Amino acid sequence: MAYITCAVRILYRAHLASRSDHPSRFQFFEAWLLIYFSSGIYANLLSCVLHPAVLGVGSSGCLCGLIGGWLSFLLITWNQTMPNDVKMRNAQTTSILISIVLVVVFSFMPLMDLAAHIGGLIMGVG
Repeated sequence: MAYITCAVRILYRAHLASRSDHPSRFQFFEAWLLIYFSSGIYANLLSCVLHPAVLGVGSSGCLCGLIGGWLSFLLITWNQTMPNDVKMRNAQTTSILISIVLVVVFSFMPLMDLAAHIGGLIMGVG
């Protein structure tokens, strides 16, 4: 249930960010889907390489990839924000960094896959 809530929230924010009459809004959503699936594949491959004898199940690597992609997007467009949007940009950056720290900290719990989470983050940022 937490996965569904997180995925819907991230995809909803991607949809809100792409709401305009500009023709590239669908390309923006396609980029999010590309990040989602490629980071999930990379996260699972990294998990298989680092933990070959352990079964890993879940899509948290995909969600970590979206978080990493969001951070990368904010950093790339850092100087392209309007003066009124600086506060929102800083709040989003802080929220993403706190999320990354929490994901890494909670990845050390039993039955969590640190390799998949880090792999998803790396692929998302890339």
